[in-house]
Amino acid sequence: MSAPKAPQGQFTLLYFASATSYTRKQHDFLPAPLPILELHDKLEKLYPGIVEKVLRSCAVTVNLDYVDLEEEASKGEKGLVIQPGDEVAIIPPPQGSHIERISADLIWRRFLSTGVAMAAVPTTIIYKTVGNVEIPFDLYLPKDARNVPVLLWFHGGGLLQSKRTNVSPHMLKAVDKYKIAVISADYRLAPQVGVADIFEDVQDCITFIRHPEGLLKHIDSAAIDAQRLAVCGSSAGGYLAFLAGLYVEPKPKVVLPIYPITDPLGTFFTTSQPHPLGGGRTDHATVKSFLDPNGEVVTSNEKNSDKEQMYFYMMQEANLAELLRIKPGDDTYRIAKQIYRRRLPPAYCIHGDADRAVGVEQCDEVVGIMYGLDMDVKYERLHGLDHLFDRDAAFELEGMYEYMMKHV
Repeated sequence: MSAPKAPQGQFTLLYFASATSYTRKQHDFLPAPLPILELHDKLEKLYPGIVEKVLRSCAVTVNLDYVDLEEEASKGEKGLVIQPGDEVAIIPPPQGSHIERISADLIWRRFLSTGVAMAAVPTTIIYKTVGNVEIPFDLYLPKDARNVPVLLWFHGGGLLQSKRTNVSPHMLKAVDKYKIAVISADYRLAPQVGVADIFEDVQDCITFIRHPEGLLKHIDSAAIDAQRLAVCGSSAGGYLAFLAGLYVEPKPKVVLPIYPITDPLGTFFTTSQPHPLGGGRTDHATVKSFLDPNGEVVTSNEKNSDKEQMYFYMMQEANLAELLRIKPGDDTYRIAKQIYRRRLPPAYCIHGDADRAVGVEQCDEVVGIMYGLDMDVKYERLHGLDHLFDRDAAFELEGMYEYMMKHV
């Protein structure tokens, strides 16, 4: 397993399993020196709630040596200090309720045997520039890639927030398991641009991947087969995958929407919804600066940014279509309304019936029409599962990847 090298004056912090799911990252670079006993406080500030929900049940290693935090606490000022260049990891504890002081090698072997290792560090490539705004994607390649198919994935967040690094564990694992290239792309975020501009980014991203003067100029031209393209996305990213299936020509070989938005003018998004995580109302002042349509155009945000509240605010205000600049009566961006005329490539759709962030009826409608038109579609309507369920490394979505490989 390769780990990213930290910039000068920092250390590398690797996340695995539940830590990956919670932070939506595989690693961070943090300032050093840092006393090991201050690590939890540092992470709590970056990812509120992580101590109680993740770190209390995880182990810590420094340069592959297991660290007993209770023992370090007993040393006081003589406790371990993380130094610049160190490699620290948050990993699942060994089996059993008691964490023994065992070798890091054994911890790693137990962990890696589950098959949930960190993917290779991606290559970041700028696929488009609009004015001064650069729009990147991350490319993950399997070892010794030769003519492998491409899975293009778009992140969720209502087209209002988030970033390309929020890749689920199953997708990182799929790179080597299925010998595929995974591309995780950013795009311009609303409401400073509308859905038409965002979809233009999607189209340009696909053109860049397919065109001989695009992606192939940055990598070994024999590594991928860009014509064997699948487009995937989660939540709002699933919406972009469906739009690609409708409007991109030639069409992708297959689309793979995961708990997708399909209709910003549908009942779910035109009716005020409660906070999906059980929180209270989102104060307008918290997101005011991000609501200005003439504000700075951005392609991503960090997890600790107030912009991460935009989706919750949109749900309570029921104004997704407005934020995306979709006018009442305009059916261009309503997936179900366009299927008969525009058609869709083969589609594998996944949605939990307990989803509180995107009502399952959004996916039901599209799949129902595809079935009615005798189109190639597979639907996993999963009982009892909520939004983002696949952030849990236990979900590998094997059916989706097998369907993809069949069609690419």
